Amino acid sequence: MENTAPNTSPLKHGINLNTTTDMRSFSDTEKRILRFMAYPPIPQDVCLISIFENFSDCYLIEWPEDCSSLELVHAQDKDWKDVRNKIFDIIVLLQYLESNQYIGVFQLNLLKDNQIFNRKKFEVEKDDKGNILMWIIDTCKLNIKIPNDKGIEGEYTRKLLVETSILKENTTAAEQIKRYANSSFHATQNLRDFVDNDFQTKEDLQYTQTRKQTWIAIWISLCVGIGGIIATILTLFIK
Repeated sequence: MENTAPNTSPLKHGINLNTTTDMRSFSDTEKRILRFMAYPPIPQDVCLISIFENFSDCYLIEWPEDCSSLELVHAQDKDWKDVRNKIFDIIVLLQYLESNQYIGVFQLNLLKDNQIFNRKKFEVEKDDKGNILMWIIDTCKLNIKIPNDKGIEGEYTRKLLVETSILKENTTAAEQIKRYANSSFHATQNLRDFVDNDFQTKEDLQYTQTRKQTWIAIWISLCVGIGGIIATILTLFIK
């Protein structure tokens, strides 16, 4: 099944010199990505290709040599609009983090071809008509006991064909994906602090603390005022 989306062209990857310390709001998916980037689970995850592999909802991302289009291969039960949104949200998020110096991006030479997919979980083939075939690699352990025999033990690997849909789109987003997929990143202390503070900046925390102190002062003033009124009333009654 194949869908086609209209032409799009996201921002170029040049650094924005008008940097800011203010963080924008983030979706739940973006927050999961930020946690992942602030504290990568394994050393290999400092490569930005891992962001696309783990958070894009795509089995495969592919583009031609001239980066003029994208093919997003995804599960048939996924809405193509959700799949597309996640890809472009990742691109925009990485652009934002880089331009505001929350991450540093460093070029590598990782990609063997113009494809991104999890090579530990999948294999990719093309049939005689050029259609993409996705195979999931399934490994299981065998321990079969046969009477009067040593039995069979070991690991067995099988390939299962995955039912997929493909979204094709003419877009320069492939340039951004290729650049990031060929890069590693370094998370700055600002990003780690932001994640550690439950996605609040220092300014947010200061504002929250100031507001709390203001309300405490208001309640103390109110209690003192009420206490003064009660004392005055009691004095009048005693007299």
